Amino acid sequence: IEMTDNDMQRLWTEASDISSRLTEMRSIDTQAAYRNVRHKVRSNRLRRAAATMFSRAAAVLVLPLIMSTATLYYMYTHDRSHPSATAMVEVTAPAGTTARVMLPDSSEVWLNSDSRLTYPQTFDSRERTVNLKGEAFFSVSSDRQHPFNVCLDGGLRVMAHGTRFNVCSYDDSDNVEMTLERGAIDVMHDGNTLERLKPNEQVVYDRRNHSWTLSRVDIEEYGSWKTGRLVFRNMPLGKVFEQVGRRYNTQIVLHDSSLMRRKIRATFASESLEQILADIRLVTPIRWTATTTPGGRNRIDIYSSKAKN
Repeated sequence: IEMTDNDMQRLWTEASDISSRLTEMRSIDTQAAYRNVRHKVRSNRLRRAAATMFSRAAAVLVLPLIMSTATLYYMYTHDRSHPSATAMVEVTAPAGTTARVMLPDSSEVWLNSDSRLTYPQTFDSRERTVNLKGEAFFSVSSDRQHPFNVCLDGGLRVMAHGTRFNVCSYDDSDNVEMTLERGAIDVMHDGNTLERLKPNEQVVYDRRNHSWTLSRVDIEEYGSWKTGRLVFRNMPLGKVFEQVGRRYNTQIVLHDSSLMRRKIRATFASESLEQILADIRLVTPIRWTATTTPGGRNRIDIYSSKAKN
């Protein structure tokens, strides 16, 4: 093979270039290069893992936020259409006292001795409802769109719109009395209307046999107590002593059945209990003894003066 000077020069140049590259390759720190590549791979993996963890954490944090926001929104809109339960108010007239109450709708209530009235701080948008134990006289603000209900034990209820009436419902009495002064009221039992009263009418409901009677009465007898007077117009003596006993926080026991049915006419205002008994004795043959019960309450036992001990 014949080679020219040019060919020899080209081969020498290529050989020198190859030698130079081999020298350069031998000078490379392969371990360091390996560590560098490994570090970059690990860095990329960490960045991807961190991104994945951040995405998951964001989902964990955002989901409860979305749920809580939705819950709050529901509660807000639901509460606006369905108001929460209103706090209740309870007013009591202790034995021997009376009390006057102004209701949220400006209706007035007078509580007789040993009575309790429970009602909400704010009446709802449909009706006005109170609960009574004992005796109360109601003067109800007129509002036919929102009936006024007095709920009693045993499923009894008095419904009114704007009127004045008296309700007597003591636990120690078998009878419940509902007496109307003005306007109109419905006397109801377990959702059924028993009677619709007119002024000066009264329904007496017997708890024992679930019967009732409707009659005309003198309304002054059943509402005068709120003014501090006791007015009796041909009222049976048993009922008279029932009211007198509540006024003076005294247990009065009649020991002659004939006295229960005897009727009297009288009006008392500021008299003492002893004076009331003395006045009744002027028109009815009675005598009495006074004691104190083990609980510390005064007790009067009444007998017919015509009977023996």
